[in-house]
Parts: sequence; C-alpha cells; structure tokens
Amino acid sequence: MSINRLTSGQLLTALMAGSLFIFAGCTNSTNTADKESSAQSPQITEQQTQVQHKNPNIILVFLDDAGYGDFGITGSSTPTPAIDALATNGVQLTQFYDASSVCSASRAALMTGRYANRFSFNPVIFPHEKVGLPEKEQTLAELLKSQGYSTHMFGKWHLGHQQGALPLSHGFDEYYGIPYSNDMWPYKRDINNKSDEQAYVYKPNRNSLPLPMIEGNHVVTPSLTPEDQKSLTKDFTDRAIKVIKQKSEQPFFIYLPYSASHIPIFVRDEIKGKSGGSLYQDVIYEYDQQIARMMKALTDKGIDKDTLVIFTSDNGPWTVYGDHGGSAADMRGFKMTTFEGGIRVFTAMHWPNGFKQGLTLTEPAMTIDILPTIAEIIGATPRGEKLDGRSLLATLSGKQSPDSMIKPYFNFHGDSLKSMRYGKWKLHLPGKVRTVTKVGNGGFRGDYGTEQIPLSLYDLTSDPAETTNLVKSHPEVVEQMTTMMAEITAEITTTKQPVGQYGKD
Repeated sequence: MSINRLTSGQLLTALMAGSLFIFAGCTNSTNTADKESSAQSPQITEQQTQVQHKNPNIILVFLDDAGYGDFGITGSSTPTPAIDALATNGVQLTQFYDASSVCSASRAALMTGRYANRFSFNPVIFPHEKVGLPEKEQTLAELLKSQGYSTHMFGKWHLGHQQGALPLSHGFDEYYGIPYSNDMWPYKRDINNKSDEQAYVYKPNRNSLPLPMIEGNHVVTPSLTPEDQKSLTKDFTDRAIKVIKQKSEQPFFIYLPYSASHIPIFVRDEIKGKSGGSLYQDVIYEYDQQIARMMKALTDKGIDKDTLVIFTSDNGPWTVYGDHGGSAADMRGFKMTTFEGGIRVFTAMHWPNGFKQGLTLTEPAMTIDILPTIAEIIGATPRGEKLDGRSLLATLSGKQSPDSMIKPYFNFHGDSLKSMRYGKWKLHLPGKVRTVTKVGNGGFRGDYGTEQIPLSLYDLTSDPAETTNLVKSHPEVVEQMTTMMAEITAEITTTKQPVGQYGKD
C-alpha cells in the first residue's frame, strides 16, 4: 500500500513501529518567543541590499548547551553587548533549530547539511567508542577547502576521536581542542565543598578516561584538570585571533565550538562575578568578552565587513543542572527533548557586505541550512549525498521574501523521528518524553522522570510554549504532516548508510 493511500491512523502506527532516533535542541522563551512569533517580517526591497563579496572569511561560533534565553537580546540579565550586536547589526533568526537536541548528532548535521540518521550517527559519542563521521560525508570544511579557503578549528569536536576521525581527516588544516564533551573525564563535583562551585575532585573509575587536549592529530595535554578548563574559552579565541591577524589574500574559515557552557562549568578568576549573576552567567559573559575581542581583531585588520560571522548553539539548555544550566526562556523542554526548548536556539548571522543589516527572520530555519547557504555564497557545488538543508542566501541578503522559506523540518531523537515543524505548525508523535522532577544546583545534577504524551499539534504562532493540543480541531494538518513524517522515515530507513568505523584492531 502506498504512503499516499494510508490513513492518518495507519501512518501513525507505521511511524511508531519503525521510527528513527535523533535529538533536537530547543530553547525556551514565552514572552520573548510570543513577541518574536507574532512580529511582522519587514518589507524587503532590492535597494536595501548590500553588494555581495563572493568569498568572505567565515567564522562559525557553536556554543555548547546554551539556551535561547541566555543573552541580553533574548531577555537575560547577563550583559552581552557584543553578541547582541551581531544580531542587531546583522540578521537575527528567532526560530532557528538544531537538527538534534544532543551533542554529536547536532554537530554531524551542522558539518554535513544532512540529518545524522542518514549515516547512522550516534546521538552522543563516548570516549570508549570507535565510531565517527563517515569518510564519504563531505564536511563544511572540505567544501570550503576545495574553494581555496584555509580551514581552522578550535574547540570541541565530538565527531569521533580515533585516528582518522579527527578534524584534520575531515577538511581542517588546523585543529586545537578537545575530542569530546568536557564532562567526559575522571573528575566529580566535590560533595565536601559545596560552597566552591568550581571544586572538583579526581575520582577515576573503570569507565572514565582522561580528557585530552589535541593539536593536529597529537595529544599535547594528556589529561585536562579543572584549572585547565577555566581558560579554554580564552585559549580557543586566542587561536582564532592569531588566524585573523595573519590573514593573507586567502580567505579563512574558523570553526569555534566553545565548550564552557556545558557542565562542568568554569571561568577564569578575573571573570568570576563579572556578570552580576550566577557562575553560568559568568560563562556567558566571558563568551561575550571573547566575541568582542575577535570582532575588534577583524576591524583592526580591516576585514570586518568581508567576514561572515555565524553565532548559534548545538542544542537547548541542560536544565536538570539548574543554575549551572542555561535558560530556554518560556519555551517547553530542554536538551534531550524535541520540544522548542530543546531545539530552538538563539542565532545571529553578521556579514555587512552580504546580508541585510537589522533584519529579523521569524520563519523557521535549521543548522542543516548553513552548509548549502555557504555553498551558494562561494559558488560551490556540494558533492556526494543528498542534502537536507537549503540555501537561505536570497532571504538573508534581502532579495527574497521570508514567506518563501516554508519547508518541513524533522526532529529526531536517537533512532526515532519524534516531531516536525512545518510553517506555524509543530506535530509531536505520541510516546514517552523526559521531564525534570528535581532541579539541581551548584554543579550537582537534579533528577529526571518521564511522561507519556499523546499525538500533539501546536500552533507556534500563538502558542510557542506548546501548551494547547489542536489535534482534534485540525485533522487535515495532522494528516498532511503525518504523511510527511512517514515519507522521510521510509526514505531514511531504506537509504541509511553505516556510521564511520575507526581505530579497529
């Protein structure tokens, strides 16, 4: 029986029986999100656009577990003027999504422009695993390198850490960073020192491996300590600024996946308390300080207008850690859920010579759109497998109405397709979802629970917090979206490629 002829009930049964799993990252903001969703898109005219530069320098900042509501421009009390300026002087995308709500799968989709389930990618890669990004998947770095860019990465990789899986094997000329999450190490929060939120003790066990610092393909620090982690944000930024200062005629690509907003959180002594808020807010404050340094370096070099800066996050906040996690504002959900709080993230794109300045886009977009957008900017044709993203260039540069941006975006969790966004609508399949039953504090984790949700349809224009289920009042929308979910499930199931295997004996 063809998909088109299945009833919505049969489609739902098929999806539940053979679903796919990835994580989608969202953020939370009721008042902010309400205002953003109801805002009218500005009228765009050809006269308002800037002259495009074909080969801009590109800096991609990818925060770890940062929530939508963590910045001044989205309602936080943390002062973030440099980050805010990227949005106010560039393009702010208020309904921008991650393709997964957890680390590794989110980064895989960002780097390839494809849903990570297409190549069986793990939601999270742990230190003992020998998997990684498949060699045949073209990364953003490889695309840019093919067009004459120098390619640099400073920060958290988390796409495979065995030899052959590290960044230099996937298109980067230079790499300095950590191979996986900064909590994957043999340290635990010191239960005997609750007053010092940065107090961790060395407690190795048979499952814990060191967290190394890697330069190129070589370990330069075998086991990072809590003191080492305090300086990572500045260290990674220093490397980026060095690239900027040495800029030649060759355009550069800098990938800056900062790790500090992922627990365990640390800041340098001179930053502690500067935000006027929590230790987590100090982390966000330091991000802003480092972005300001980097933007000044671009200006001093005279290349600020010819540089595209993209600022976003890998998924929503880890709210089970309470004051050591970010804020999803007023949205439902958090990291590891496909509610808005888990997958919608604050995003700004700043390119004075290419994108329309002061533009706010309230239409949905996703990290899978970044690679095809950059490909169109530089005139490159991605090779190999089918892309799931599409170029946003015409809209970002002010040449095309945002109304043309409507397309389906699918949200996976592990091997299962969990929800999708289409225009103003969000549809969740029925099943168990994670909840937080107790919020932690001071670096100590709270507790999780689960709840069973029914098939749920939300109008995100009027209900960004996903509170009012409209399944019964809009059966035609449910049927249309269920059909789309069944089609993508069938396609991925029949064409899925294996994950990359590395480090085998």
